[in-house]
Amino acid sequence: MHADIAQLVGAAPIAIVDPSVASAGADSRTALERLGLWEAMQSHSLGVVSTADAAFLLTTGKARFAVVYCNRCRCRSRAFRGRELPDDADHAIEYWVAETVAVRSPESAKFLAFLGQSQAKDQLRADGLEVPR
Repeated sequence: MHADIAQLVGAAPIAIVDPSVASAGADSRTALERLGLWEAMQSHSLGVVSTADAAFLLTTGKARFAVVYCNRCRCRSRAFRGRELPDDADHAIEYWVAETVAVRSPESAKFLAFLGQSQAKDQLRADGLEVPR
């Protein structure tokens, strides 16, 4: 068990996306279970619909802690002080870019080209996302 995280949180209210509502919640539950923390956190968790809701509860003081994506912390760096879960907590979340077959837009090719530029990759990294090299 990762006692340092459990000790840090203690019995304080922690906002966690409801695992039955969204994949972010299921990912959070899996990560906390792997760390041996789910049972302890569940008893004083505040179930929310999204990580945006968890972030809102932090900023309003309704929650002292929250499980959110690291990019949410970096975007609001003045409001949050983040701490990453250990690497053994869960798998990396992958985001894909997709284009529909039925509706094609000339803008989609421009967007895909933009995502390949170093400027876009640098911005994504600055926002807390890992970008393949």
